[in-house]
Amino acid sequence: MVTIQNNFLKVEIAENGAEVQSITDLKTGYEFLWQADPFYWSRSAPILFPIVGRLQNDQYLYGGKFYHMSRHGFARDSVFTVQSQTDSSVSFYLKNNENTLESYPFEFSLQVNYVLYNHKLTITFEVYNPSVEDTLYYSVGYHPAFNLEHTSGRNYPEFNQVSYQLNPEGYYYLLQTNTEGLVNLEKAKYMEVIDQKLRHKQFKNDALIYQISEKAEFVLTDAVNDVEIKFRSIGFDYTALWSPYPKRASFLSVEAWSGLPDIANDPQLFKYKRGINSLDPQSISTHDLTIEFHKGE
Repeated sequence: MVTIQNNFLKVEIAENGAEVQSITDLKTGYEFLWQADPFYWSRSAPILFPIVGRLQNDQYLYGGKFYHMSRHGFARDSVFTVQSQTDSSVSFYLKNNENTLESYPFEFSLQVNYVLYNHKLTITFEVYNPSVEDTLYYSVGYHPAFNLEHTSGRNYPEFNQVSYQLNPEGYYYLLQTNTEGLVNLEKAKYMEVIDQKLRHKQFKNDALIYQISEKAEFVLTDAVNDVEIKFRSIGFDYTALWSPYPKRASFLSVEAWSGLPDIANDPQLFKYKRGINSLDPQSISTHDLTIEFHKGE
């Protein structure tokens, strides 16, 4: 386990998956991050690569061959190497190997940098294509889940005074998944996102996916715990929200996505997959996410 901290936050990160396991407010001791109760969801903040979401039948077609890959890709189950570390920052990397090539026939290097500054944690994903001739096709995402106040109803517990909004205020394109986790374009619509009350039934068909611009800020508010969490991203086109259903866990996952699950009934050609990134040989692309944490006393 790797630990970084400053005067405001303490962050613990595992080498397995380069996954953050804890984000603690040092003044109050409050734990912002879901602690991976396996009854509901056994992860806290996985990294998604080289896909986000689900593929049709968990497979895709590339170069005339089908490859199998489970939901969200293999990075979250891979051991990353620590490249460098300071008191308030750490960098990890993952490179292609014999195991990854079985399901993903590309050379790649994925570097993940965590940096603390005041009340903010910035996560930067640097994707490098080391090939001298082949284009790299990939998606990347970040999937942190945050503890939220919950009612203790005997039959149907519910989020208690939790809301979210997107700034600037306005209408955002909302994509929804079906029960198989694939995007259902028939349900896509524009939706005004102002002080949306969080309810479990919103996730009966899995995730909500908002298409955003780089100027957009996502704000999650937990009034009972006096907690506010803000997200800003560069290089991510979507913000996805998810919590398990019909199980009702006291967390919301707020996910930054550069990529999408497969569209229901679309062809499975990987290089033409909606939302896929293409990276030229010997090139680097960067995706940045800054999460700001505030906790009242």
